[in-house]
Amino acid sequence: YMIRRPEGEVKRRIIMGGHADSSWEWRYTHMGGKNLMIPSLAIPIVGLFVIMTVIILALCHVNDKVVTVLGYAMLVLVPFDIGLFFFINHKVVVQGANDNLTGCMAACSVMKFMGDNGIRFENTEVVAMLSGAEESGLRGMKAFVKEHKDWLLDPNVETMVLEIDTLRDYEDMFIYNRDMSGLCHHDERVCDLVIEAGKTADAVLKRASVWCGASDCVAMSQAGVPAATLAAMNPGPPRYYHTREDTWDNMQLRTIEKGIDICLEVAFAFDEHGLGTK
Repeated sequence: YMIRRPEGEVKRRIIMGGHADSSWEWRYTHMGGKNLMIPSLAIPIVGLFVIMTVIILALCHVNDKVVTVLGYAMLVLVPFDIGLFFFINHKVVVQGANDNLTGCMAACSVMKFMGDNGIRFENTEVVAMLSGAEESGLRGMKAFVKEHKDWLLDPNVETMVLEIDTLRDYEDMFIYNRDMSGLCHHDERVCDLVIEAGKTADAVLKRASVWCGASDCVAMSQAGVPAATLAAMNPGPPRYYHTREDTWDNMQLRTIEKGIDICLEVAFAFDEHGLGTK
């Protein structure tokens, strides 16, 4: 992490960052996009429920014909369950140009802009923090939060976190107020601030939920740190997501530029009035 210290005493702290790691390839997403990926996950889940139902009905000695029919259905679904074991292609490591070197670049660009222009806030500390192991269960960020929880929750320093995860699809730029498949709720004050700052950057941001998966922001929110995630990715998901197509020549520079503009406006807005109302 990098710190741009204020001129005076630290009274506020804004942390921006992304994750620098990428994933192994999702085989079926590469082969057929969301049209193949979603069934390859959904059908085995249905199969699991069928198996559980068959076991429960058999133990309860329910009508043998019902159990038999469901048993055949279970056998039909077995190949899909086996296919799930091949979902990850461990021979291909995705480059991760969009997911999530774009987020890392945005955080670093805020620091570079401030340095190049000699900008140093009076009492607000600006931090760019790049994590690892996000694709492996958010382990990097969880480890950081565990080790530095007192620093993050210092009652004398108002702190907010803006995670940036994939700046690629211009029309799908959102501030995510729910995460971890919708189970984790991020700080609404952070969302409000980002939405207002986005207007200054000519960006209309709406709230959204991560419908499947999670971002590093979850580790912060679960620890009680005010946080939210900024992302611009087709929630489909897109064909490049976790596949070998996520390369430097498959990036949208205007999306990255707009993301950086928003992050800068967020930093200035937070320095001006914190998480309170403008």
